[in-house]
Amino acid sequence: MDSTLSQTLPFDKVIVVDDGSTDNSPEIIRRYQALNSRVIPILKTNGGQLSCFNAAAEFIPENSQVFLLDSDDIFPKNYLEAVSQKVSFPTDFCFVTAVDFFNHGDKLQNANIGNEQNVIFPKTSELVRARGVWIGNVTSAISVSGKIYKKLLPYPHSEDWKSRADDVFVYIASFLGAAKVKVPSVGIGYRKHQNNDHIVKANFYKSNEEQLARQGHLKRLFDFYCQKYNVPRQASFTEILSEYNACGADGMAHLKSLGFRLF
Repeated sequence: MDSTLSQTLPFDKVIVVDDGSTDNSPEIIRRYQALNSRVIPILKTNGGQLSCFNAAAEFIPENSQVFLLDSDDIFPKNYLEAVSQKVSFPTDFCFVTAVDFFNHGDKLQNANIGNEQNVIFPKTSELVRARGVWIGNVTSAISVSGKIYKKLLPYPHSEDWKSRADDVFVYIASFLGAAKVKVPSVGIGYRKHQNNDHIVKANFYKSNEEQLARQGHLKRLFDFYCQKYNVPRQASFTEILSEYNACGADGMAHLKSLGFRLF
């Protein structure tokens, strides 16, 4: 909360979703609201990460830019200012660098972390539908336009995504034809701990049961949005090649770093 409300370039709104906390979090949120009219609290029963984003959808204007933030991550004070200097908003989908920290004392202080150029992915719908390419980053490193947010959410099967809700944003934004911008020169603070799904990705779905459950969740996700927006489930190789070439040298290099291969 402090990291969002102390930005050098202020956010217009700070929507805070309490997901059925059993401690005094609701009281703390109300205190912040009393001190700052930009704070919009949503207090709900526990449902997991995606249910929180579902709950916020009605408060999102289409002409806005939405910056996602998990409760244990941190925006440096100049984050919004830094990323606004690199990207013109609103933009469909933007992702920055997640800089790990373990303790509060070693959190990222400055959002400007380098001089690398932005990488543009004009359209990746076929790449994602046919090859499952994951072009994005962890939740707190993502921002999307209000228009994309409201096309994405609410998603009725939020129980599938009690964690890793970033998968929904990353995959389905591409489904919808969103252009994506990677901004490697700007960072957010990503708290690293033993329960991070992305940290333990290699082992998280280690049992056959867990792997099958995830595959089922992804299938239901893809099928739902293909049907909702009349998007073909499969793509031709020609379409895949066209999108791949449109990414340019930097985009191709990023895709290859993810393990993507045309053949």
